[in-house]
Order: sequence, then C-alpha cells, then structure tokens
Amino acid sequence: MHYGAAEDAAEPSLGVLFASIAAGVAAGSLLIVGTKCAEEANGEVDEETVAASHLPLPQIMALLDTYYESKSEADKEKALKLATLAVGPEPQIASVELLVLAARAAKNYSDFKVGNEKVPLLSQALTFAEIVRDREPQRWEGHYWYGISLSLLGDFKPTKEAIQNAYVIKEAFDKALQYNPRPNGTNYHILGMWAFTFADMAWYTRKIASLVFAAPPTATYDEALAYFLDAEKVEPGFYVKNNLMIGKCYIALGKYDEAKAWLSQGLTVDIKTPKDADLLVELKALLAKAELKIEQQAAVIQRLT
Repeated sequence: MHYGAAEDAAEPSLGVLFASIAAGVAAGSLLIVGTKCAEEANGEVDEETVAASHLPLPQIMALLDTYYESKSEADKEKALKLATLAVGPEPQIASVELLVLAARAAKNYSDFKVGNEKVPLLSQALTFAEIVRDREPQRWEGHYWYGISLSLLGDFKPTKEAIQNAYVIKEAFDKALQYNPRPNGTNYHILGMWAFTFADMAWYTRKIASLVFAAPPTATYDEALAYFLDAEKVEPGFYVKNNLMIGKCYIALGKYDEAKAWLSQGLTVDIKTPKDADLLVELKALLAKAELKIEQQAAVIQRLT
C-alpha cells in the first residue's frame, strides 16, 4: 500500500487545517453515511467492478493500488466504487486493511470534485478512517486519513467552528507520525501546514481563536519550515506544494535566496492533478516575487557601496 503521493496532502487554508464536523454528528450517523454511499455505489457500478469486489482481499488491495497510482479521474472513481463495494454495508465489521484503502480512495476521488461535491466523499473517507482509528488506535493510517479528511471538510465550516477542532486535528497528525515506522513526506507536510496556518494567521482570526481557547494554539514560521524540510528529507520532490510552502516560509523570514532555490526546484516536481497545476502557477508567481526582492536588495547594496 502506498500513501506518499501528492494528492494525499491537505490544502493550506484555515478551513482545511482546522476542520470540524457539524454539531451532533456522532459515530452512528457517520456509519449511516458510509452505508448509504455503499448502497449508491452498488447501483451504479459495472459488472466487472462488482465481480472484482468478491475477489480475495489481496487481489482487491492490489487493484486498488493500481488505481491509486493512476492520474485518471475515472480510475479514482473505480477505486472508490470497488473499495466501497468490498467494504459492504457494514463498514464497522470490515477488514481494517480494506477500510484504510477505502478512506484513501474516497479522499483521492474528492480531489477531482469542486465545492460541495467534495463533502459526501470526504465524509465517507472520514467514516472509514474513524472506524480504523477506533478499532486499532495504534495504526497510523487511521489517524492519518482521519486528520486529512477532517481538515478538508473544514473548508465547508464557519471559521469559529473550524478553529474549535484545531487541537483535534493536530493530535491526529501527531499520532499518524508517531505510529508510522516509515513516515512519508505528507506526514510532515500536513504538520507544516498546521504550523504555518497559525504562524500566518490574520489578526481577526487570532481574535476569534482567543474567544474559542483560553490559550489559542501558536506556531512560528521556523517551526513550519522545519516540518516542510523534514518532508523533503524523507521524500524529496514528492509534492509541488511542499516546495511552495518552503518558499513562503523563507520569504516570511526574509530569506529570499533560500526561497528562490526551493521554488526553482519546485518547477521540476511532477504535476499529478489539476490542483497541482494550479499550485505550479502560484509557485511561479512567488518565485518571481523572490527574484524581484533579490534584485531590489542587490540594488540597495550597490547604491550603498
């Protein structure tokens, strides 16, 4: 099973990092969501996928990994349908290994959707991940997909509601890293995003946070940068956004030469999704900004000498 691909990483918005689920949603209702999704999938899939869902577990997992490696939206959809069918209408008793892949499939398919179309898919991923987390608390994948799915759902929640879950998401990310014997780049990247969001938080958002927490979470650009650099150590060039965020941290710290170097490296990172293409555009704009700052600093030094 693979977990280090770029599409695993969460977005850098406040909502993405501090997600929350609507008040009153409990484990029981989450299971209903999962069951409903399974029933819908059963009514829409082709005969080949239905047949594949009855294969031995190792063969199903191999198929899901094949779909996972694909960049095709159609294959991401096939992965979700196969995983959902294989899990069945009672995910609470399904194989933990299969639930992990089902959570991955639901989240990855959501990357090809826009707006509210993402919500049912992310909710389904959260359902599967929550079951894994509760059944096997020391299995890192449950915390990993729980944190990512919950984070992404935060895009659809009010800021105050999202901030209330800041510590919950940070705990999920920390446990995913703690229990993973071979952490990947995304493990560190999402912790870097968490730290960067607090370091870069606008004053009015800090005001809201101070109303929610007696001691609101805090972080610095240096802390965020350390996580992003750790991600590159374990998985170099795994995600264009990681280069982008390293550049943002260095620019915030006034280190434009370092920012230029990392942003330039980001130009060579593999683009795997439409979202990655958008990130590349942002990276190029930030690189131009860093280069301009370097030129301005050089001009100032030249005038003074």
